[in-house]
Amino acid sequence: MGTLVGLAATGVIGLFVIPPDATQGKVQRLMVVHVPVFASIIQAAVVSLAGSALGIVAVLGLVSLLWVGFAQMGMDLSGSIPMDVAMVITSLVIGTVVSIAAAVLPARHAA
Repeated sequence: MGTLVGLAATGVIGLFVIPPDATQGKVQRLMVVHVPVFASIIQAAVVSLAGSALGIVAVLGLVSLLWVGFAQMGMDLSGSIPMDVAMVITSLVIGTVVSIAAAVLPARHAA
């Protein structure tokens, strides 16, 4: 939780506290290069969390539709969908980490 607070504080400082380019010296200009990278990574994290959550919901819907379809054809499936908290958290973490990793190189290149 402390890391997220630190990242958020860094983003706020980078986006709202640093003065415009025209008034900055050379040392401060180096800091501005990292703000687009930070913004891209935060955007990737938010989008990937939303995408991972939608993916989990979509898979549950697809499995439910297949279950109903098989039941209508006379093939009743026993058991339940193996869904627990650990699986949901693991899916969200893997989706977020992969998306952030995929966003870092283009963000660094663009900065």
